[in-house]
Amino acid sequence: MKDYIGDILGNLKLSLHVQIHAMIYIDRVVENGSVKLNILTLHRLVLVALVIASIYLKQDVSRTTFAHIGRVRLSELMNAEAQLFTSLKGELFVEDEEFEIYMDALTRRGETSNLQSIERMCTA
Repeated sequence: MKDYIGDILGNLKLSLHVQIHAMIYIDRVVENGSVKLNILTLHRLVLVALVIASIYLKQDVSRTTFAHIGRVRLSELMNAEAQLFTSLKGELFVEDEEFEIYMDALTRRGETSNLQSIERMCTA
């Protein structure tokens, strides 16, 4: 899992804002019960949350690039993206206070530069 996330982050150079938004989106769908988080679903959820966050925040990475680096077919990625967007009920905006809570949690753990901590935060 860590290698998979590390590969994605190492190859895409996504901003910290994108990574934190992705973490928030994952927590939202886990909390609303629309996704059951386990080691088998986590890798795809991370990938798709990063896609949605990067689109929302206008970071210029193509879906084709995400699919290639994430080792999934583009059609599979787009279907998963639609499902996650639906699970989020289209609510992609993150309040400054919510962003700061996640940023503070990462800072306390000494993990301010990558999403590899997502496994620990989401499965704790």
